[in-house]
Amino acid sequence: MAETFDLLTQDIGRRIHSFAHRLEHSDLLPALELVLRTGIRIEREVCDTHGNHWFLRILPYRVKGMVQGLVLTLVDISVLGQARAEAQHLSAVVEDSNDVILSFNLLGQITSWNEGTTKLYGFNEEEALGEHIHLIVPEDLQNSHRELWLNAVAGKVVQNVETVRARKDGARIDVALTISPVRDSRGEVVGCSSICRDITRRKLTERQLTLEHALIKILSEITDFQQASSRILRQFCKVLSFQYGEVWLPSESGERLTLAGTFCASDLILSDDWIATTRTTTFEIGEGLPGVVWKTRQPQYCENLAEETIFTRQTLWRNAELWNAYGIPIRERKPGLGG
Repeated sequence: MAETFDLLTQDIGRRIHSFAHRLEHSDLLPALELVLRTGIRIEREVCDTHGNHWFLRILPYRVKGMVQGLVLTLVDISVLGQARAEAQHLSAVVEDSNDVILSFNLLGQITSWNEGTTKLYGFNEEEALGEHIHLIVPEDLQNSHRELWLNAVAGKVVQNVETVRARKDGARIDVALTISPVRDSRGEVVGCSSICRDITRRKLTERQLTLEHALIKILSEITDFQQASSRILRQFCKVLSFQYGEVWLPSESGERLTLAGTFCASDLILSDDWIATTRTTTFEIGEGLPGVVWKTRQPQYCENLAEETIFTRQTLWRNAELWNAYGIPIRERKPGLGG
């Protein structure tokens, strides 16, 4: 107080109006007069010219119920101000980060959602805040996610677990997930924070290599590709965790691709329209996903069928709630095999 107002012992008895001060509070004197006149109390945070933070309190001093003066106190809260500034800085870093960072409370309700999370999952902050964390967890994985969540609530850090999450459009994405407990000032867990990385491309590459090795093995054991197509297709869907698959082979004229076989997971129900349309569909080179694979002789991945322009049966896929597709060429390695 003495330093802020440059007070000396001999200043006792001087009027407050005659003192200068270092507070960044231009209305200090009017505030003092207001307290003297009305008897109200004033409390606020202020800074001084050195950047220190103070909690200013002005109280009326009463004698027999009448306001006869006032009491002005300053409490140094610079540490609190620094902590608040650091928290604001950290919040800005998190918000602007491309990393996928979110938090949720003990009820599973989402309490923070940054820009990186919006980019990955498709939900904006307004849509996500207050919703349950299962908003981005596929239904078939919610029990396993609950186990991870409970471990974090118990005070453990769940680090770099590879799992699957769901986008707003229904597409499933591979992620590496870390969940950490969030504690209050008493050290009690009050929620969880989650950081994840999109590893879809890496997982796809791993699956592609596994698939190619499996196909090479199958092809080395057969002499008739037509007979091996169902075996290849089952392996294809198993490695890529796909629910549905098709084999397309060149027609006798070699000008179009025709359907040679399909695979359907037991839990997938296809409409009659799907079956009829697929059986009668053919592709020329460069048309649809099969035609593009045929033309380029390279694997093709459609991350979101609803937005993919090369795909010709979007409505059927969307109605069946299938969102990703992957096409891979099977090249002829010895006489008698199809391509």
